[in-house]
Formats: sequence, structure tokens, C-alpha cells
Amino acid sequence: MLRLLFTLGVVCLTLNFTGRLNGAEPKGGNPLFDQAAQKQKEGNWNDAYQIYNKLAVDKQTDTTTVVKSIESIPTCLYNLDRIGEIDPVLEQVVTAHADDWRVLAAVARTYVSLQHYGFVIGDEITRGNLRGSGQFVALEERDRVRALQLLTQAMALLKEDAAAEPKERGDFYLELANTVQMGRSYYESWRLQTLTDLSELPEAEESQGRFGGFRRWGGPSFEGAPVDDEGNPIVFSIPESWETAKSDGERWRWALAQAAESTTDHKMRVMLQLGDWGQTLFGVQTLQDQPFFYRTLAEGKSDPNELDADTAPYSVHTLGENETLAKLATGIKRFDLPADFSYIQIFLEVAKEDDGQYAEQALSRLENIFKNRRQYVRAAEIIRENIKRFGPGNNDHKKKSLEQIVGNWGEFEPEQESQLPAGGTQFQYRYRNGEAVHFIATEIKLNDLLKDCIDHLKSHPRQLDQEKMQFENIGQQLIEGNQQKYLGNKIAEWDVDLKPLAGHYDKLETISAPLNQPGVYYVTARMRDGNETSIVLWVNDTIIATKAADKKTWYLVADAQTGTPIPGAHVELIGDRIERSRQPGRQNRNQIEIITKHFAEYTDNQGQFTTGIDNVESGRYQWLVVARTKEGRLAYLGFRGMWHQEKNDPGYDRHVAYFISDRPVYKPKDKVQFKFWVRNPRYTEKIDDQYANQEFEVRLHDPQGKEVWTKKFTADAFGGFSGDYELPEGTTLGTYSLNIINHGHVHGGGSFRVEEYKKPEYEVKVDAPDEPVQLGEKITATIKANYYFGAPVKNATVHYTVKRSAYSNHWFPPRPWDWLYGTGYWWFAPEYDWYPGFNRWGCVPPYPYWWPVQQDPPEVVADQEVQINPDGTVTVEIDTALAKAVHGNQDHRYEITAEVVDESRRTIVGTGEVLVAREPFEITAWANRGYARVGETIDASFKAQTLNRKPVTGEGKVRLIKITYNAEGKPTETVVEEWDVKTNDDGLAEQRMNLAEAGQFRISYTLTDGKGHTEEGATVLNVY
Repeated sequence: MLRLLFTLGVVCLTLNFTGRLNGAEPKGGNPLFDQAAQKQKEGNWNDAYQIYNKLAVDKQTDTTTVVKSIESIPTCLYNLDRIGEIDPVLEQVVTAHADDWRVLAAVARTYVSLQHYGFVIGDEITRGNLRGSGQFVALEERDRVRALQLLTQAMALLKEDAAAEPKERGDFYLELANTVQMGRSYYESWRLQTLTDLSELPEAEESQGRFGGFRRWGGPSFEGAPVDDEGNPIVFSIPESWETAKSDGERWRWALAQAAESTTDHKMRVMLQLGDWGQTLFGVQTLQDQPFFYRTLAEGKSDPNELDADTAPYSVHTLGENETLAKLATGIKRFDLPADFSYIQIFLEVAKEDDGQYAEQALSRLENIFKNRRQYVRAAEIIRENIKRFGPGNNDHKKKSLEQIVGNWGEFEPEQESQLPAGGTQFQYRYRNGEAVHFIATEIKLNDLLKDCIDHLKSHPRQLDQEKMQFENIGQQLIEGNQQKYLGNKIAEWDVDLKPLAGHYDKLETISAPLNQPGVYYVTARMRDGNETSIVLWVNDTIIATKAADKKTWYLVADAQTGTPIPGAHVELIGDRIERSRQPGRQNRNQIEIITKHFAEYTDNQGQFTTGIDNVESGRYQWLVVARTKEGRLAYLGFRGMWHQEKNDPGYDRHVAYFISDRPVYKPKDKVQFKFWVRNPRYTEKIDDQYANQEFEVRLHDPQGKEVWTKKFTADAFGGFSGDYELPEGTTLGTYSLNIINHGHVHGGGSFRVEEYKKPEYEVKVDAPDEPVQLGEKITATIKANYYFGAPVKNATVHYTVKRSAYSNHWFPPRPWDWLYGTGYWWFAPEYDWYPGFNRWGCVPPYPYWWPVQQDPPEVVADQEVQINPDGTVTVEIDTALAKAVHGNQDHRYEITAEVVDESRRTIVGTGEVLVAREPFEITAWANRGYARVGETIDASFKAQTLNRKPVTGEGKVRLIKITYNAEGKPTETVVEEWDVKTNDDGLAEQRMNLAEAGQFRISYTLTDGKGHTEEGATVLNVY
């Protein structure tokens, strides 16, 4: 018997036939059903269930009552904790009413609504949760097939029922379509390519997860819409009949087509469903995990109106209404939408043909679609039409949405760092549509803020006042109107004319503020005919730096711009901590008490002072540090802890055992030879004989952690000892470990592996271009699988992935200490990334090895599984046009990984890579010194090479260019002298030059190779 347990109750269904069958119900209803409903309402679940069950299996019961009883039974059994009984009951109903299509449809609907998991004990399946042990199984596919069997049986009866109303027919076919799509909707639509066998029920699927009914917890990941062999998205056509459908996708389309023919209402619902399906799979929102498509426009650094489909094919705002840019299984592609799933046209048609809720829903969908495409003018047109036809919506949400697009808006970009008064205060202001903005800067009384905070702490409050403690959030408090007393005098007021972008796009503007004195300012921006927004700007001329030292905390007070120490600064330290009072006899023993501590220091001649553990209780307090000078300087630091730690150098006083073996991998019957050295490495003194002639005990463990042997060895005069071990035949395969044990100071060891070699039967190679490919071109790679006796591998499956990642292969001239500090450690030239053209001709200095460098994860360009060709090959084509459009300022590496599975299910993996260069070659330029004096002679050198470091030869020209700056700080270049210089066979060119005048110079080398490609490399040199 099939026993099932249901835990969530009956799910509300989209289609409820009961409400459409009132005409079939006898006048006055069914008294027995009313009795059961009353008992259910009273919580008498068992009596209600018995009546519902009797009504449902009785052939004499009318259709409406049977359907209502079927819908009520799961709720009763759930509350009785007997839901496992539902499957036999449903099958009894099917037997009793096999000639009633409405009852069969209701039973199918119940199978769809149940939780789709259970447990197997012996040959019995129990649905839902089960106490005790058992094999967990997923029942979703089994329930889906059973529901489709019942609906197919009902469909034959429906065709013969001339009395069935059009609405009933439409609802039935919609339910059939939804059941076909069960577990195959949207992101799992690739499963619709197969044709489900309805001749028999599938076996329950074994599963590890407990909640099998929700197999994809959190939702399935979207790997892109499925494509055919030519890379085009797969869509499904309408077959002639249910029986002639070649896939579940065609069954789904056929059922929808039948529903659309029933009534106008169903036609609109079907069109919306098709539009939603197309938009979900092919909409631009599928790029949401590819933020670089939106980054440039979102930052407001370019004018989208200057881009079109030719110059920016991967910009979503250039799309036509019949095309899209979407993530497919083979990668991101711009393509024309299939006619049946051209979702914009579908929604436009619904909005045109309907005058009710479906038209309003279609317009709302179109609004979001055009917003996602950044086609704001079109989105505004759609919203206006929606308002005109259907009103402003609840709480005027349509009008507010329109105002967000067409209104005058502005906001400050967050300021993460304080600014320097000497450099002039600037901030970023993002705006839309507005043509003028008025700024007001008001002083914030920082001294009053700090004083109130300190006085609050000194008062030993029962509870901390967060508004006083979190004074750094003064901006938010001012906006909320709570802290107006901290606002001082109005310092500045000015207007700025704006030039908004057409099309309602955002624009980012750098605003210069007339704030040249240190302080804290509350800046308000009032957009003309628009909104008002505010920001707090911190302008500091003094900083406090801190660092943990040996048993103390070190502080430095210095000038914020130059770093010059400030002696004699008065530094006040106020600390607080929370203590819970546990005094006996008190009503509330857990009452909170605020304990504070307060002391002051003066900085020495170096602008420094320290606090030791004698006057600070080891980090138990959170400290506010305030520094003031007689000249009126003010800086603060807080709140933060003080942590003191004694000087400890465990990394330089270790007792280490170094282990080596004669090779890393062995076969059974091999002899393992190993050696240990025991040392106490120190940089302060040399100790060679500390462990000389000492005895050490070594233990060998096999891969299962079992002891193989334990032996003792005596070290030589240098603390070293060696040994060997002959592996027996049939020894356990895996990783063995050797470790020193039972020694007071020394711990450590090493490992080796034992493997049994198995010769592969075939090999997989990825043939890809050896030379770098120009960015924007297509790459053709071939995956080859051949047996070692020469024949190609046939009847095999190839799963290949192509991943793109940024690639950097900067070359620096070698120097003597590269082995210690890394290549380029001596590089003199700074990074002039602000200088026009630096990204083209400049060389970025290397990062120190300790500098954190964040690298973006590889992008999956293609991920496909295909059948291998008869000649044992698969051709992979990679289009780098997308990388050029989105990442045109960097080089790339494409990694191809191919997994080939032959008929014997043997898997062999092959890999290959292709370098893609944005330029044909690169020139590195450098001088033999970091700066020079007037009259000195310098040597300039240039190295030309491709991305894979092959030298480039050709004709070139060296130029000495003087740089001057105009009043706005923009550089102007003047050529002082130039020389014709060729590169040698190593791609190297050199030029000696005399520097006759002071100033800043750019030393440039332009080279043309044999193919006519011209590139430039340069460096900047200051002459004093």
C-alpha cells in the first residue's frame, strides 16, 4: 500500500473548478457535505474526513460535491497526521468516477498540490515527514506523471462533452499546460525538450535532501536559456495535436493554444503567460550577474545618447523592441526575438486588445522592461498611457514612478573619506533632468558635539545616549530634525548650472565647494523644481594615527596634508565600558552600570605619546581620543579599544623539522627514501649543533591513519637523519605521513603518496592558437580525442567550458635582487593614471607582494555538452567581441576545459588556453634613474614584445617631450628632441640623451612593426 504524510495543508490553486460548477450542484446543496463542513469547522477532523471520503467514492454523489470533498480531504488527513492514506483514496475516486472529466481533473489537481517527497521502508512509500529511518525519495516527477495521465484521460471525455462551457474548457487546458510545465518552468525550461512517457509511472527518485519537494532550495541557478546546435535559443512550436507532439514543450504550446481558443479572457491569459516566459528567459535581466553591462551608465560617466547598436552592441539601451541581449547557455548574445516569444510585442498586443486588468498588467510589465533596458523615454510613455487608461494606481504609485523618471532629481554620492582644506573641497553630485541646483553649506559645531559626548560619559549615566555617542551620524540626526542645536552659521551659498543628459539618464558632476577652512559642514542641495538632499562633509587639517606597541599603545598627531608631527598638542582620552551589577539583595542584579575613565596627555617634540597598561585597563574600555592645539587645530579618533600585547616573536623562535623524500609519488614495492633536518632558525644568531647527535622517534601512518611502524633515529652533527621504507606489494594506496613524535620542542614531518599507475586508453587535446588573438576577433579551437593506437574516439560525449579572465603579463627589466623582492621592485616611474593617454602608453608599477589585489572571478563564456564528431573532434568557436565591448581596456585569457566520456564511461580531461590582446604588442619604457638634474645625461630603454613575450622588431622614433600645465591644470606637450631608433632582435631599443633644462618630461618611443602596427610606450621623468 502507498502511504503518504502531508505537512503543509492544501495549497491554494490558480484554477478552481468548483466555483465554475454551480450549475451542476443540486438546488439546496448536499446536506451530508454541509454536515462534514460544519464538523471540519469545529475541528472534528476524523468525522469530517469519514463523510468526505464516503461522498467522494460514492458513484451517486453529484460532481460538485465530489470535487469539493476531494479538496477538503487533504486538510482533514493533515490534521489527523494520516495523510499517507490519501493516495488510495484518490485512486478509489478515479475508479468510481472514471467517466467524469471534472472529477479526474480535480484528482490531478490534488496530486499537483501535495508535497512531493517521502520515505521508503521496504517496498512501502510514505509521503511527507516520517519519524525513524528510511530512504528519502522525491515524488515530484511521479506526481506530475500521474496528474498528466489523469488529465489525458479527462481530455478525451471533455472532447465528447458538448455541454461543457467555454470557460471550463479554457480552465482545463490552462491547467493541463501548467501541469506539463511542472518542474520545467522558466529557468528549467531545458527539460521541456524531452517527451515524458505517460504509459507508466516513474520510480520514486532517491534523494539526499530532507525537503525533496523543494529540490532546489532558494531557486535553481540560471545558466542561460538552452540553445540548438547553431547557438540559437530553443523555442517550441504548436503541433497539430497532443498525440503528435515531439516534446513536452510542444505539448505545453498545444495546451495553451487550446485554452486561447476558448474565450477572449483565456486568450489574454495565454498571451501574458507566453510573454512572461519569453521575458524571463530572454530578457536583459538575465544579465543581472554581469554588472559590467550597466556599470558605465550607472556611474554616469558617459552619455548613452552618443552610443548606438553599431558602436555599443552590448549596451541594453540600444536594443530594438524586437531584439534582446540575454544570457544563453553558450554565453551572452544579442539576437532577434522569436516571433512567438517577442515579449514586448506580445504585451503591446494585450494592451491594445484588452480594456481591463490584462491590459493594465501588460503595461506594468512593459514599464519594467523598458526600465531594465534603460529606455526611460519609452517607459515614461507607457506609464502615461497606463495612468490615462486605468488611473494613477493605489497610493498614486504610477504617478510616483513617472515622477522618478521625468522629474528633477539629485543626490550626493557617499563620501568615504574626509577632505583637506588646502586642496579645495569637492564632492560628487548625481542628477537627472534638472538644469540648476542651489547649495548651502552650514557649519556643524563639532566642539559642541564632542563636549556633549564627553560630558555625557563623565556623568556616569545609567544608560548611554546613542545620539550623543554616535555623533558621526549627525547628518542623519539633522535630517530627522533632532539635532538642530548643533548647526552653526551659514558658511557659503552658491548656484551651479547643470547640463542634464537627454533621455532621463543620470549624470555625475564634480562640484567644487568654497570651503577652505577645516571643520564639519552640513551641505544641502536644492534642485530647481526638484528635490532636496543633504550630506555632511568633513574637512580635516589634523589627524591622529595609532598603533599597538610592546605593552602600550602609540599615538601620533600630525598635519593631515604633509604628515608633519604636531608637538605640544593636548590629547584627551575618555573611555567607557558596560558593567552588569550583581550585588546580592538588589532587585535587579543584572542592572547595567556605565564605568568611565578619563586622562590627558601632551604630544612630545615628535608629535607622539604612548599609553601603557598602568593607566589603561587592558582594552576593557572603548576610547574616544580628542587632540587640540593652541592654534585651534582639532582632531578626534574613536570609539575604539586599546589592546596591549607583550613583544613576542614566535615566528622567529621555532623548532622546525624539515622533511624531504626522494620523490613525491611511489608505486607498491618501491623503496621510499627520506631525510629529516631539525633546526631552530633564528636571524639573530647561528645555531648549527643544537640538535646534533640527539635521538628522534619517527612514526609512519598509512592513508587510513593506522600506524605502520615507529622507529628511532640519531641525528648527525648538523641535526639531520635519514631512513627508508620498502612498500610491500598490495600496500594501501593514498597519502602516507611521517612525523617526529614524543619530543618536547620539535614537531613536524611530511608526506608522500602511493598510487597504482593505470595507463589511459585515449588522450584529449585542445588545439588552440599559439599566438595571441586580437581582441574582437573570433577564436576557433578544436577538441580532439584519440585512442593511443591512433583511431579517433567515437560515440563519446564532450562537456566543455570556456572561461574568460583578465590577464596581465607586465614585464620589468631584470635586476640583481629580483629573487628576493620580486620583479620590478626598483621601478622608478610613478603611476600617472590621471594623465591623458597613460592607460595607452604608461606602465603600471608592480604591487608589493603584501598588497591585497582583488581579482574578479572567471566569467563562464560557454558551457555545453555535445556529441563528438565521427573523426573524434569538436569545434569550439569563441567570439571575443563581447569582451572588447565590455572589457576593452585589458587583455584576456580564455581557458578551455574538455571532459570526454567514451562508451566505457571512462572520463579523460584536456585543457587549453588562448591569450587575447587588446593591442598587437606592448612597449615598456624606463630610464636608468628616477629623477635627474639639469645637465646630466640619462639612458632611456624600451622593450617591445607581444602578450606572450615574444620580441617585436621594427622602425621607431624616440621623443623627448616637455610637459607644462595651464591654469586649469591640464598638461600641454612640446617635443624638445627626437631620434630614429630601431629595435634589435630582442625587441630592445636604447637612447642616451642630455637634459639641458629643468621641468617635467615624457620620454616616448613609437614603434611600427613589420605588419604595420604602431604602438607607443613612455615614461615620465622630473628634472631639477
